Amino acid sequence: MNHQYTINLLEDEKILWEGKPVPALQSYLYWSFVLLWVFVLLFTLVGIVLIPFVFILGIPYAQAVYEKRYYWVTNKRIVYRRGFLGYKISSLPLNRVSDVIISRTFFENMFGFGSLQIQTLAGQISTGAGGSEGDLRAVDEPEKLQQLILEQLKHNK
Repeated sequence: MNHQYTINLLEDEKILWEGKPVPALQSYLYWSFVLLWVFVLLFTLVGIVLIPFVFILGIPYAQAVYEKRYYWVTNKRIVYRRGFLGYKISSLPLNRVSDVIISRTFFENMFGFGSLQIQTLAGQISTGAGGSEGDLRAVDEPEKLQQLILEQLKHNK
């Protein structure tokens, strides 16, 4: 396991899985950024002049967002790190998780990855992907990670 990033563990807590998103997330982030800004700028007079800069600025944006992302699944929590210029580490206690949804949208399939959306008993209290509270984007083998989390949910009930 890669210990490039660390988290503070709770008492009797063990890391069961950790990892970065798959590298294809960088391309996904780049093209999402470019398409959004090209679309926005096409509707402004000055925007057409700025479109070439969008292609250039998309590269450091995608790299920065990708480098900040990291995920952990422990026997007590799902923890995820994300950001752009800074970062934020959030965690969801397993005893609050109500569902783990696999997402393989058209664009996720096109870039060759899937994501997990974590629903909690509290319902939506943040704006994660698909209205979920937790979002583990671009994980390798999302079905296996979903199974690991669901098994831990059984042990935490």
